[in-house]
Amino acid sequence: MVWSMRRLTMLATIGLLVAGAGAAQAGVVVVMSVGGDDSGELERMLDDAVGDRHELRNSDDYTREAKKRGLGSSDPRDIADVARSLDADVVVDAVIRRDDGEYLLKIKLRARDGRVAKTVLVRMKAPKLGPAGKREVAREVQDAIERVLRDRRDRDDDRDRDDRSDRDRDADRDDDDGDGDGDGDRVARRDDDRDDDRDDDDRDDDDRGDDDRDDDDRDDDRGRSRRRRPAAGREIRRPGLVVETGAMALSRTLSFSSQAGFEQAPKGYKGAFVPAGRVGVELYPFAIGAPRSVAGGLGVYAVYERAFLLTTRSDQTPDVKLTTEQSHLEVGARFRYAFGARPNLPSIIVGVGYSRRAFTVDRTPLVDRPPLDLPDVDYRTIEPGLTLRIPLGTDRLALALGGQGMLVRTTGAIQTVAEYGAAEVTGVAGNVTIDAAITPRVLLRLRAEVTQMGFDFLGKGEMSNNRDNDPDQDVGGALDRWLGAAANLAVSY
Repeated sequence: MVWSMRRLTMLATIGLLVAGAGAAQAGVVVVMSVGGDDSGELERMLDDAVGDRHELRNSDDYTREAKKRGLGSSDPRDIADVARSLDADVVVDAVIRRDDGEYLLKIKLRARDGRVAKTVLVRMKAPKLGPAGKREVAREVQDAIERVLRDRRDRDDDRDRDDRSDRDRDADRDDDDGDGDGDGDRVARRDDDRDDDRDDDDRDDDDRGDDDRDDDDRDDDRGRSRRRRPAAGREIRRPGLVVETGAMALSRTLSFSSQAGFEQAPKGYKGAFVPAGRVGVELYPFAIGAPRSVAGGLGVYAVYERAFLLTTRSDQTPDVKLTTEQSHLEVGARFRYAFGARPNLPSIIVGVGYSRRAFTVDRTPLVDRPPLDLPDVDYRTIEPGLTLRIPLGTDRLALALGGQGMLVRTTGAIQTVAEYGAAEVTGVAGNVTIDAAITPRVLLRLRAEVTQMGFDFLGKGEMSNNRDNDPDQDVGGALDRWLGAAANLAVSY
């Protein structure tokens, strides 16, 4: 009966091992920064390859933990200490260097104890990979990680089987009550122990051999350590500096509401799109050195837009072109947060800015002519805003949706007593942007924006009350809408 139970136990164990042998289980994998890769593209490729199947610890996680433990070298023992602190199963340690006129990307997969378990070598004509090359390398790395994890699980299973065999032999010895087989089991167990000791010695020799091989690569590791800081974590969602400039088109319409059939109602303004220019700057000072830190999300920005060749004509003097200025200036502060470690995940930006939008007409040529029935505006507002950036399947193409509320401080001449007087004013702004990366540092940025200001006049201005020489209020409100479309080039660092 005892032997029958033993056979059943062993058969069940073998069945479970066979059933689970092909199942890939997720592990915890650390991706260190890639030595020699100043662009950060190769590190992002490895982050994506790991994050698709396993729990990722990126280079910032590694650096933070290493600093906490006072470990700064690339020695395998230090890597092992940090890996254990991060509860990692595998550490991806890569470096790229020139080799015989080509580039050699050496990806070492280190086990939890710091030794090199697998190595993937990739020869490249340039220090970067195209989409197909990235997919191929990602597959190789994923397969190699699976083999490392599977080897570790096999070793753990072997130890579990040995423990179970020991327990079975102890049970048999107790049941046989001093049977000679029990002595044989004890001898076999001692022999197994001696074999395990020899295996441990062999493993120690292997580890020393790995350490010797690591010593051969120490120059590469030191080179990676020196270059790690500029390249760490650099990705398209977390630039430290962005400068954009380019052409745009601006349009404005101003309409008034008055009683139906009121003959003296203001005609407002209907402007066609006119050429304009746009310049924008975003600066995240801490992101230049630590892009994935919380402080790296703190930034400032400035935007300036101005129309060119814009003129206005009066209905009463259509032969006179009046030079007109339409411009927008905005400065502010913001906080940027990127979800997850992969560059094709969303990010958000919250901020607040001070904005000035002006539309003013040079009326000097009308000194001896009928006045222009169109008020100037000079909006000065505080604008809290929120932007959601959504990558479209890849980090190279993204859609950004932004909205701003407008806390109006002043509106300019339109609210003077000589014009339309005091009013309740509300404003909103929104924009849609498509970012298409031409290179990791250069973006084509297509942007459409709308700004709308609404007035509810209180009946305290000459142009809202006395257009027909009657003190009753004639004009109740106004809607001022600005439209813009831009195509800019943006350079990021």
